[in-house]
Amino acid sequence: MPPKEPSAGAEKDEGLISARTMLSAGVLANPRSRKAMQQLRTFSADERIVQLCNIEAMEQVHARQPAMLPEAVSPYAFQDLTLRGGSVIADGATFYSGHRWYGLRFACNVEAGKVVAFAFRIGQPVPRAQWEEHNLAESIDTGD
Repeated sequence: MPPKEPSAGAEKDEGLISARTMLSAGVLANPRSRKAMQQLRTFSADERIVQLCNIEAMEQVHARQPAMLPEAVSPYAFQDLTLRGGSVIADGATFYSGHRWYGLRFACNVEAGKVVAFAFRIGQPVPRAQWEEHNLAESIDTGD
């Protein structure tokens, strides 16, 4: 069966790349992700959906650009995200990798607690002069 397409905001004319394989479930199944799984259970349903999509975003960016190792995603840095049911549209997202923030757009569908469709586009580096205005941290504490 072909992969399910994200339901909104992922039309081909928008330049989003549709992921063929979802990666977040595999990451969360890893025993090293036990703490993350425990934290996810404490979130509201909507916040859990957004966080699952953020994890998928980090994994898809790394899979597409192996030199990038995303440490964080801000799904609403430049624009509010849209959340309807299990669908998230984040046209103004960013991710942090290599001490820089980069623009990101994504559309994500979550069903039964798993990401079932994801499409995205990696943007340009965000100029440092815009970081404070958009609440983008100078560095990320990953808690390791």
